[in-house]
Amino acid sequence: MNWKQIIALAASIGTIASPIDLIPDAIPILGLSDDAVAVVVAGYTLYKAIKAFRAARLAKAAGSAAKGAADAAKGAAGTARTSPTGAGTKIIANPGDLPGRRRK
Repeated sequence: MNWKQIIALAASIGTIASPIDLIPDAIPILGLSDDAVAVVVAGYTLYKAIKAFRAARLAKAAGSAAKGAADAAKGAAGTARTSPTGAGTKIIANPGDLPGRRRK
């Protein structure tokens, strides 16, 4: 969460919890509108923060997976070679090197 989200969340929670309202609750419909706006602001702020957190976590996981794949490709360089076009396809030199196959 950035500081703007923290301030918006704290202000909306403070507005909801405060007994002093911007618009008095004695006015039938408008009295609850300031509390309703505060609830919407708090919910939207939390929604955006959770969405950003999930996106960052997925990006981190994708980055570590790509790094793991690159490390695995470096380790398998002795048994496999890339195509002459450099497209990244691998030609397996030994059929026993296929994943999930046992060597005899």
